Amino acid sequence: LNAMYEPEVYSPQGQSVVIDESFAPYSLIPELEEGEREELESFLAEFLDVYVIFAGCANDNRQANYWKVRQYVVPDSKLAERMLEALAGLQYAKSHGDEVADIDIHHLYALSEDAYLFDVTYYVDTIGQEGLVRTTSNARMVIIRSADKLLVESMIGY
Repeated sequence: LNAMYEPEVYSPQGQSVVIDESFAPYSLIPELEEGEREELESFLAEFLDVYVIFAGCANDNRQANYWKVRQYVVPDSKLAERMLEALAGLQYAKSHGDEVADIDIHHLYALSEDAYLFDVTYYVDTIGQEGLVRTTSNARMVIIRSADKLLVESMIGY
């Protein structure tokens, strides 16, 4: 009997939603207004620029890179903790130049008045011994507004 039951799900706008393999749980959350989107997209681009330099130790100054990227991260968050733990290992990472070449934002949703979910793909150009190499990374991030400042609370690659 239960195997034949198909639940009826509706979007906030009252439209019927089909639950299949392409359904993402956050797809029912309405997207943001244009002005709010621009502010968040700008913040995301700034964060990814400093994050990529931190992760690749591109300028061979891991301490300065750490403190710069921490300005974009919620203090005492798991992300801040993971970045601090990664700091020692970054002495072995050294690129000759990392740069965010492009960002594709797949989804950007307001989880509440002060919390947002990003689902992004970002492309990084790295200059190494083999010349220019482009890598692709996917991430989901939660960004919060705290005291009128945007900060990354969590980030997970997939």
